[in-house]
Amino acid sequence: MVRACETRGALKRSPAFIALVAIALLAVGVPIAIVLGFFGVYFLFGGVSAFITGILAVTGVPPLPQESPRSLLLIGPAMAAIGVIALAGVGGYFWIAATVVRALRNH
Repeated sequence: MVRACETRGALKRSPAFIALVAIALLAVGVPIAIVLGFFGVYFLFGGVSAFITGILAVTGVPPLPQESPRSLLLIGPAMAAIGVIALAGVGGYFWIAATVVRALRNH
């Protein structure tokens, strides 16, 4: 059984391990950030625009959409919420990655 103090000592002696973890976080993090970032921005702005289009359709301002205004008013906030969750996922991923790198660097 490995004790915690032995693993901390191993981390202090192994800057190559810290570099390996940092490179792995970047290799996985960049594609995740790109996909979640685009997904989040698309859904956030798409949801807001769908909601605004629904409001305009209810008031009768042309051009009227093909969809019913009620469905746009329901789908818009849901899409925006999905976008916010995706963007929060990007921020959370980078927060976790920074915490892991700081913890490895400080030990």
